[in-house]
Amino acid sequence: MKHKLWKVFLSFILAVLASATLALPAFALPQDPTPRVVEQSCGTPLTVRFLGDEFLTWTETLSGDVIAYSRDTNNWYYAYVSDGHIYPGDEKVRLITPLFGDSPQTITADDMCEVFEVASYYRAQFESTLRPINLTNNRIPLLVMLIEFSDRELSDVYLTTDFPTHTSFFSNEFFGTEGKTVNTYFAEVSHDFDLQFIEPDFTVANGFRVENPTPDVALLEVRDGVVRVRVNAPHPNPEDPRGNPAIALNPSVRAAFNALRNYLDLSNVNCSPATAWRRAGYITSNDFVISTVIAGYEFTASSNQEPRINGHMNSGSGTIRPDGDIGAYSAIGELSARTMQGVTHYSAMGIGGAIHEIGHLFGLPDLYGHFPVHAALGRFVSDGVN
Repeated sequence: MKHKLWKVFLSFILAVLASATLALPAFALPQDPTPRVVEQSCGTPLTVRFLGDEFLTWTETLSGDVIAYSRDTNNWYYAYVSDGHIYPGDEKVRLITPLFGDSPQTITADDMCEVFEVASYYRAQFESTLRPINLTNNRIPLLVMLIEFSDRELSDVYLTTDFPTHTSFFSNEFFGTEGKTVNTYFAEVSHDFDLQFIEPDFTVANGFRVENPTPDVALLEVRDGVVRVRVNAPHPNPEDPRGNPAIALNPSVRAAFNALRNYLDLSNVNCSPATAWRRAGYITSNDFVISTVIAGYEFTASSNQEPRINGHMNSGSGTIRPDGDIGAYSAIGELSARTMQGVTHYSAMGIGGAIHEIGHLFGLPDLYGHFPVHAALGRFVSDGVN
């Protein structure tokens, strides 16, 4: 009975704290608490609830135990709190638990108070970085570059009879007007603004292909509105993909763009006027966007397969600088790999990563927890999954 009352008290404390925290800024968005089914790596289904907002989230079983997911093992564990963060413990979540739980690592109300204090700090940090988004053009050229390496080419695993080449596949992923594509997503979420990306203008015809256009590039192809480039360098495959992935990848992206510049027509793209902090001549993401797909695996969706990168946005004063060099761009790994019941399934990364990083180019912030707590707004929000 004592355990039952304590569990009820903990749930009440969490509800009160969540209500107080979520009420602070107008843009705080609570998770949908509807029960969902997740799986352990062996395929065992678990019914859970995701709770919180974009600054703090946690996951509970229906019996109220706080649990956490381990990317290292692809399993859910009863959680514990350390230094204000929620971590997976050692005991896997059971399929059936007593109504009020009996996990030895049950989190207390004091533990969760510590977590909420940390979340409040990160909330203040987040609010200080917000800035307005001023898009006026709803038809923005999007340069999609598929980048291969001397030791890693694009995979054929996702090609189909409808899209038998890499350029046709990714052209549909980004520019397609039916099904789940980058364009259909932005058209839906932008409502009456009807934001759509269009293929950029090139100075060469569709199907153009050249070998060794520069010393740093072995192959360049322009086809289906997409550019495929093979650089004369190995895949960077950073040891710590969560560090600063742009540092390792930048040389290859810059080499690819420099090889393309003479074949890219920017005459109809607006350049920014001079400002107090930037000289004239920059092309910004409001008028031209660059998204790269990197041969190999996406770290966030690949169960530690290699070579990999972590999807990211490379920041810069503009997409293209006055000297013609590349500035801001987005990057995602080409492949996703998930292991379930001992079988690894390979597929293209999908549009979610590209949408997430393009959102950053427009100034949209991340909406996942700002410390190790996992996605805050859930798995179906483009900026809610890290």
